[in-house]
Amino acid sequence: MGDYSAAIREYERAEVSGDERASVALERVHAKVAPRFLSSLKDGRKYAVVRADTNSSGGQVLVDIVAELTGSQKADVARRIHVCGGIYAVGVDRETAKALAEELRKLGVPSLVVDVEDVPPPPSPITAVAATFLPEGLLWSKRIEEDPTLVPWERIIVINAGVIEHRTSPKREHQAAPDKVCLSRREKVMPHRSLMFAVVDIILVKPYERLRMEEKRFSYGLLEARYGTSQRNFGLFLRRGIDLAPDTTVVSRGARIVARMERAPIERALIPTDKILDLQGLWLTAIAYARRMSPTS
Repeated sequence: MGDYSAAIREYERAEVSGDERASVALERVHAKVAPRFLSSLKDGRKYAVVRADTNSSGGQVLVDIVAELTGSQKADVARRIHVCGGIYAVGVDRETAKALAEELRKLGVPSLVVDVEDVPPPPSPITAVAATFLPEGLLWSKRIEEDPTLVPWERIIVINAGVIEHRTSPKREHQAAPDKVCLSRREKVMPHRSLMFAVVDIILVKPYERLRMEEKRFSYGLLEARYGTSQRNFGLFLRRGIDLAPDTTVVSRGARIVARMERAPIERALIPTDKILDLQGLWLTAIAYARRMSPTS
């Protein structure tokens, strides 16, 4: 886990500082994630067991069952669930996967069996500067000056959202010395400030792509109704997408929380950070692929 954690930390530092190397660091994260969680083994077709809904995952009983049936260490299982959300096991044979899914169902945990070859890691995001959801799909543009493109709903398999924390650089303020006789000035260093910005990831198929909308860089010109603040506008944009999304589109819990920004402040404790947002795409894509391909039938 050390190499993976180091890759995550490198990506976070680059992303927060606005370093141009952030995209390279993210590719390193994907390179670490794919072999661990989503690569098939060479001795035949292998399967993953994932949670079939987007509710919270975890619990020691669940960890114990997964570890026993897969022959994994409990610490490794707990770590996988913590990092990837609802991905319980990867790289097991079909019978083990089906047995594990059945045991999880007995615990009240709805599960699906997915061929790991059907669940590639999410691609690097393409930033959309303007977008709006329509009954026909998503209308979006990469640049303000470009004509928007319509993506039909049948291509949209995942709507995920979260919050990326941006820390401002410390400010230096010059203050007059308290002694009126002394004309010197003293320097006061103001602490870092954390700013929270919502982001939306939309995963597409045919071709496999990921669109990203960032609250702080988003233009609301395509929206029919707008409020006075970007936070409320962003929540309105996302809530309309959730209302229009068909059953074949997986909508994450984080997306539903961010959509409430249209009516209430961000609930920071309930929303994933930037590193979790990328990794959740693996789990949500697995749910979407399983719904569409029905590998257990």
